[in-house]
Amino acid sequence: MEGGTVTLDPNLTQIKEIYKIVWRFGVKGSIIADSSNNDSWLNNTDERFKDRLQLHQNGSLTIKNMRTQHSGLYQLQVDHKTVGNSNKYFNVTVLVPERSSGATAGICVTLLLIAAAGAAVAFYYRHRICDPKRLMAEEKMVSGTEGRSVNLETDTELQRGDEIKWWFEDLKLTEFRKETSKKDDTDQDYIECDVADGRFRSELVLNKKTGDLLINNIRTFHSGLYNLQISRKNRRTEYMRFTVTVTVSESTEEEPLVNKEEEQQGTSV
Repeated sequence: MEGGTVTLDPNLTQIKEIYKIVWRFGVKGSIIADSSNNDSWLNNTDERFKDRLQLHQNGSLTIKNMRTQHSGLYQLQVDHKTVGNSNKYFNVTVLVPERSSGATAGICVTLLLIAAAGAAVAFYYRHRICDPKRLMAEEKMVSGTEGRSVNLETDTELQRGDEIKWWFEDLKLTEFRKETSKKDDTDQDYIECDVADGRFRSELVLNKKTGDLLINNIRTFHSGLYNLQISRKNRRTEYMRFTVTVTVSESTEEEPLVNKEEEQQGTSV
């Protein structure tokens, strides 16, 4: 769960025979923790993991104050003095806690109180029903395999004057305003999204008719929370969010060096 702590415990034996432990986020991804000859190193340059990691003497890795961006595959490489190298994998999914109906109702009340500052606005809100479901984003869980494509489907159709915006965590990926009606729309149905962030460069395609977002050649670092806002022409706003988890197929895993042992465990936080 977001904000919680998880410990990835590989249950290593014969600790004295191990001379090196390396933790990575994603297969062959960036190193986030390294222990060699009793000297430990933690990656505090990656903002995603800064001041969140703790490496224990038994090889376990603790991640504190977790966020959805920490979802993905974690790889542990263990170098033994006698039996060579081995690898273990942990698939971590960080869930977002659902907002209670009471908390949502409190938001509605707050909005009404603020609106009451002006007589005209207060009149408007007195004649409007505050539906908590409208304030809560529809959430979908999406999984994919590294190297393939994942389509985040909105299950809707954009009308002329509708505007959409996509985010990955706090990073805005793209925005689009539909200027033509379905009848007059003769342009291509898809737009390649130009994102400065290198993780998404040349990987995103937006469907102009539905607002669907296609992620090509997806990687484990694409795991996380994607938010969608649709502002309708009639001033109604819709929200959706997609929790994406990317796993690694067996064909892309590292080949063993000497007596390599592979294990994969699933962890939900």
